[in-house]
Amino acid sequence: MEYNKRNLIKDFFTRTYKNLETYKKNHSREPDKYEYEITMTINSLLGLLVFAKEYDSINYDNINIDHIIKKAKYANKSNEKTVKDFFRHMRNSIAHGRCLEGFDVDNTTHNIKKLKFLDYNNKDKTFEVYLTISDMNKIIKELKNNITTS
Repeated sequence: MEYNKRNLIKDFFTRTYKNLETYKKNHSREPDKYEYEITMTINSLLGLLVFAKEYDSINYDNINIDHIIKKAKYANKSNEKTVKDFFRHMRNSIAHGRCLEGFDVDNTTHNIKKLKFLDYNNKDKTFEVYLTISDMNKIIKELKNNITTS
């Protein structure tokens, strides 16, 4: 199926979400064959965050992730942080490889349970948050549900 040029971003979000959901479903049936569910989640999150920032195609007002945003620590505590700020920092963390500087692993499954996302301005840390895989999946779903047409 070809991309709809009029709705390129929305199509990308829809396809990314569908690919992730299909992979998760396959993983639950055949975990040895589809063993990289967490990698697929992180890749999906990266794609969605980059497109969201570059095309400014998200309706941030309807995104409901306040419980996730509250986990974040900001260097400048005096500013009120918005969903858009949170996504900008998340995008920077992933795109600049700063989400692999810290993670927690489940001792039984040896899978990643949490990732630490960091953002810097020069060498000064401006943002830090630990997110569970469940948090990342919630963010992906909220992004997908709040995409605007291009």
